[in-house]
Amino acid sequence: MRADDGYGRRTCVNLSTSLVERSPVRPHLRRCLVAFAALVALAASACTGTSDDERPVALPTKVLIAAGEDPWPDEGEGTTSTHFVFPLNFNVYEPLVTLGPDFSLQPGLAERWEPLDGGNAGWRFHLRRGVTFQDGTPFTADDVLWTWDRQAEARKLTSVLNTLGPGSVRQRDDYTVDFVPAVPNLRLPEQLAHPHGAILPRGRDFDSNPPVGSGPYRVASYQPGESAIFERYEGYWGEAPGIPRLEVRFLADPKARAEALTKGDVDVALDVAPDDAATLAKDRRFTLARSEAGRNQLLYVNRQGQAPFDLGADPLVRQAISLAVDRAAYAREVFGAEAEPGRWMAPASILGEAKDLVAPPPSDPERARRLLDEAGWVPGEDGVRARNGRRLGLTMIGWAEVTPRAYEILSGQLRTVGIELNVQSVSDQSTFRSIYGTSQFDLDLEVPNQNDGNPALLPVARMYSKNPGTGRFAPGGEFDAKAEAALAAKDPEDLRRAAAEMMQILVNDTHIVIPLAGVPRTYAMKRTFDLPTPHPSQANQRWDDLVPVRR
Repeated sequence: MRADDGYGRRTCVNLSTSLVERSPVRPHLRRCLVAFAALVALAASACTGTSDDERPVALPTKVLIAAGEDPWPDEGEGTTSTHFVFPLNFNVYEPLVTLGPDFSLQPGLAERWEPLDGGNAGWRFHLRRGVTFQDGTPFTADDVLWTWDRQAEARKLTSVLNTLGPGSVRQRDDYTVDFVPAVPNLRLPEQLAHPHGAILPRGRDFDSNPPVGSGPYRVASYQPGESAIFERYEGYWGEAPGIPRLEVRFLADPKARAEALTKGDVDVALDVAPDDAATLAKDRRFTLARSEAGRNQLLYVNRQGQAPFDLGADPLVRQAISLAVDRAAYAREVFGAEAEPGRWMAPASILGEAKDLVAPPPSDPERARRLLDEAGWVPGEDGVRARNGRRLGLTMIGWAEVTPRAYEILSGQLRTVGIELNVQSVSDQSTFRSIYGTSQFDLDLEVPNQNDGNPALLPVARMYSKNPGTGRFAPGGEFDAKAEAALAAKDPEDLRRAAAEMMQILVNDTHIVIPLAGVPRTYAMKRTFDLPTPHPSQANQRWDDLVPVRR
């Protein structure tokens, strides 16, 4: 099969071990494949005596889902992104370009796109005809211009907006738009695949109530922090979802989500904890769907903090922290068999062969001790080092989803080399953001996700000195040159190489980023359901892919 690679070319798309699981095509085509496979299985069962338990079942009228923390009570009026992007995107909204489970670019509200002057003069998008929003209004180029006017005010999708100027999005006709950045941006199609790039109908805003998009589900009701109900949009331009109704409960505690599943209160639980996943896997009532690693637990070192949060400015301290961390033990102890030891900032698969340019960070506590000895950090009676009367103590913050076990393992590993870790735990993301905004921390443990098709997404967004808000971490110099090479790369291999070289600088040269583990998304569900295409980016998961089965 061949698909648009976002550079105006047609490239081969590999199919996976099973046609349904490997196909990166649009969800309604995947569902056709599922239906076809079911018919074949049904016909075969008539000949082979296959039992009723292996035959497809009728679609349920609703699915009950336990999701994570609801961020929207903190957003509310004046929000700068479309509703329900995080922690879930139920395809109420759609962007011009979508992201496949293999991180390939797929047509969304744009059927195709091509570069203008090799991308140096921008990109032309040919819009899908016959689309209506959930309020019945037709989708045209006018809606794209309206949305990007709102985006320019909100400054949410900075990866794109940092290169756009006034009038950068231009309408050629009702179904053709040009993005002409003030600064050349060859990554623009990959960046537009982020759910934050979803299109609004003219006259609506990000905080419009009720939310109105073009996707397969519309919002029927929403109770902030508690629940949301999504109903099938009968006017959807693609194949309508087979399951008419999704009822979501927001449960921040992953154990509460697993308990809701085992008690029969929900049909599907998102992001279950590793120990709960192991328990559920042994229970014949349930099944698990795991994506490839799409998230990476990353420890960022604040290298520009003010005293007493200034120890990260010392490159020897940063290196000692990195050497003290045993990534294999961390991944095993925190995630069990689910995770891989940390090495990259993005999923290895999106880097292709360039992934080998990032060396595995070594674990060498003895060398860490020698470095600290040479720098004058002397162990005290309690094992914590000090220099000139100052203890080698570091304050760590982290996302709300980081488990106590993660902090426990890191504290123990750093303590073995004489570094004391003071964990400032948070219970929700709004608390994390308030602490992060003050820069009163030394270490920041985050679990970012690869949510667009650009392998350089995270290094550029968090560390490129010309982007706003990167001052805590940005190394500048050679790193910035690599970031600019990634933004300007025409060949996908050049892009992947530049992205990997940026990660090598951050991880192994400057020790500003300490990768801990690559983590998949784990979806647990009753055995009467299957999710054949679990997406490594939960914000890009299509819930019309959920398939009822009889096992």
